Amino acid sequence: MSVRRVLAGLLVLVLTAPGLAADRVVGRWVLDEAAFRAQVERFYAEALAQVPAEDRDRAEAMAERAIDATVERMAGAAVTFEPDGTVVLDAGDGPARQGRWSRQGDTIVVEPTADGAEATTLVGLFEDDRLRLEPDREDAVGFVMRRPAE
Repeated sequence: MSVRRVLAGLLVLVLTAPGLAADRVVGRWVLDEAAFRAQVERFYAEALAQVPAEDRDRAEAMAERAIDATVERMAGAAVTFEPDGTVVLDAGDGPARQGRWSRQGDTIVVEPTADGAEATTLVGLFEDDRLRLEPDREDAVGFVMRRPAE
């Protein structure tokens, strides 16, 4: 048997064996700012639908400023998934947060290791070449992440 065939066979085993295959989530992901803006706009649109008509103009102006500020604050956000199950969440506006990630079928679960208001579990699903990370609570906006340009 040739060396080339042996190496090819080993490669197949490594890529297909559970626990040995590199998970496609491993590595650095950055915020898709256009997709994030669209999510924040939908979030505020739902909230604005509850505002009485007489207050709508003022509320829309406030929402527009809030949308811009939120997108600006999150610009440059990144998530790095390590092969050992640790994750670093860098929102770009303060210290990075640590966590753990795990796979449950097709779902990625990101659990922060710190307590507090910012300690929200995120549930991730792949959408083509993007990773959508959604909070496990309804009063928060999720994130669409993409691989950085090389």
